[in-house]
Amino acid sequence: MPAPSPKQIPCTGPSVDSEVGEQNEQEDMSLRKRNHDLRNEINSASLAIHLSQKQMQIGRVKEAEESLSLAIEALTRLDKLIDQPK
Repeated sequence: MPAPSPKQIPCTGPSVDSEVGEQNEQEDMSLRKRNHDLRNEINSASLAIHLSQKQMQIGRVKEAEESLSLAIEALTRLDKLIDQPK
């Protein structure tokens, strides 16, 4: 008697497709979180730079320097996030 074709073999365990789907979903969520974190630092630096520019325009040099320090901190955090393994 010939062996049954693959169509006739019942599948009783978790399917490979569902395992791959779960792994893809986890990777997608991880990628979305990473993108969110990167955008957050970019926005923080951008806002601090714009604020500093406005502060300089009205002569608030000390506050502008503080805002630029915040921008540098955000860019440093961004650099660290980029260097992290995925």
